[in-house]
Amino acid sequence: MFLNKEILRSFTKIKATSDLDIYVISTLNQQFTLMYFYEKYIEKPHKHSAQWGIVLEGKMKITINTKIHLLEKGDFYFVPKNVIHFAEIEKNCITFTIFDEPNRFL
Repeated sequence: MFLNKEILRSFTKIKATSDLDIYVISTLNQQFTLMYFYEKYIEKPHKHSAQWGIVLEGKMKITINTKIHLLEKGDFYFVPKNVIHFAEIEKNCITFTIFDEPNRFL
């Protein structure tokens, strides 16, 4: 696994299902997340604050304002504030994402 358990001790586990684990660290203005997708995950179109991310393991397809991006390990993406986007995330994908809002998943 890309990230060891020592790193995860700094994060708070906020969601644990058989399909997805989410770990977060919040600051005054942002939230940092590690997401482990154990099964294929299809996200519905939505919008919110700005979002930056990197694929740490696996693959995903993200559509940002009608433009499709195919991402693999090491690829970055950026979603501007209030831009509609959605993703199709493959089984066993791990992402690191920063949201411009401290309570995105809290």
